[in-house]
Amino acid sequence: MGSLIKKNKFMIVFISFVLTCLIFLLIKGELPLSQTGNIEKECLGVNIPEKIKYTQTKTYCNCLKNELNYKNERHAISTCIDKIVM
Repeated sequence: MGSLIKKNKFMIVFISFVLTCLIFLLIKGELPLSQTGNIEKECLGVNIPEKIKYTQTKTYCNCLKNELNYKNERHAISTCIDKIVM
């Protein structure tokens, strides 16, 4: 058993690395697989523009929530789109 591990040490490390990366991306929400059924169409009663990728919807909603406290709705929407898309 010990010689089998020594011979395949590189492959074990590589597979562990790939699995760790996949788990991290799933937790972070960057893989499409992790967002199945969670794609939001609107945030705070405002439709999410098509320019915003589905991985950016949470950031857009947070931005919109903060901007609506200080500005009117139309200006807040355009500010958040500019911040996220650019």
